[in-house]
Parts: sequence; C-alpha cells; structure tokens
Amino acid sequence: MSGMERQMQEMRQRFQQRAASDRAAIEAALAAGDCPRLLQLAHGLAGVAGIFGYGEISSSASALEEAVDADAEDEKVRLLTQALIGALDRA
Repeated sequence: MSGMERQMQEMRQRFQQRAASDRAAIEAALAAGDCPRLLQLAHGLAGVAGIFGYGEISSSASALEEAVDADAEDEKVRLLTQALIGALDRA
C-alpha cells in the first residue's frame, strides 16, 4: 500500500468515527427539535461523505440540509433525519 493509499485509509477511518459520533448528535438534535444543530450536522456530512465514497450519506444529508434550510414541516424533517440515520447505520 502506498503512502497516499494509507493516508486515505486513515482519513476514511476518521470519517467513520466522526459519522458514528454525528449519528448520536443527530438523534439528540432531532429529539430536542434543534433544527440549527441538525442543519450544522447535515451540512458537515453532506460535503465530506461523498469524498469517501458514501454517496447515500451525502445525498441524505443534503436533502435534510435543504429541508431544514427551507423551514420544512416537522414531519418532513423527521423523515429525512431518519433516512440520514439509516444511511449512517448502513455505512
């Protein structure tokens, strides 16, 4: 394994650890109705997940980010948050 491959593998592992931590924070923000926190978490995941090949996480996070930013109904935000949590679980 080259140095670059090793570095990418380490960064991917750090992302996986971050995703697990973010999953817990997303659940807590949803339970608290903390939309600004959901927006922050979704935004962070939307950008970086795709870099590491987690397209489902990236697209789910983007959809949640757009819904929260558009002040969507609570039920839509809840469903999109659950979809993101599911994507994180499958990763």
